[in-house]
Amino acid sequence: TMTTQIYVYELTILTGSVNNDQTSNNIYVKLLGSKYNSTEKEMEDGSFQRGLNDTATIRTNSPIHDLECAEFRLSSNDGWRYEKMWIETDGQLIYTITNEDSYKMDNSETKAFCNLLLTSIGKLCG
Repeated sequence: TMTTQIYVYELTILTGSVNNDQTSNNIYVKLLGSKYNSTEKEMEDGSFQRGLNDTATIRTNSPIHDLECAEFRLSSNDGWRYEKMWIETDGQLIYTITNEDSYKMDNSETKAFCNLLLTSIGKLCG
């Protein structure tokens, strides 16, 4: 029998530390690559409080080659601003994304953040 390889990406997202950066929203995240996108993942147990980290695990059946963006979607309620995001696989940091423009998302908004910094580990290839 053929086994399907599963690729696991660990995301850590730091909510901004300014007043009203926090949210009670449900936040969904998707990784966008040049050849493959992950499915949308609801952030579990997210409190998204000011200055605190929340985590998510994204599992895919295909490697996300040349990661280009992380896309967030908010449900309704209120806005949210993240400060920084780290993406790891196999325990190694591979990408960081910073919210360079301090962009604050609005309720029910979907936005892709594409200013990824590649670490020395290299590209997201299986």
